Amino acid sequence: MRRTGSTARVRDHQVIYKHPLEGKDRLAIQINGFGPNASDNDITIENRKVGAGMHIVGDHPLTNVGYWSIRTVLTVQP
Repeated sequence: MRRTGSTARVRDHQVIYKHPLEGKDRLAIQINGFGPNASDNDITIENRKVGAGMHIVGDHPLTNVGYWSIRTVLTVQP
């Protein structure tokens, strides 16, 4: 298993994978630092390679977001 630091980087509100996850590779990130307004609770997930995505909008302020993925699945947990 690769370390998270060698798997992806966070830049400009994006999680960017450095390479495809393989075997038992996984990525887990806690994202925080959101403001007191619900406007931060607007999340878009895109896999540009396969042309799929999802848009999540909430009506409450965020305190943190959990991001977790393996090679076939990813989840964002506001």
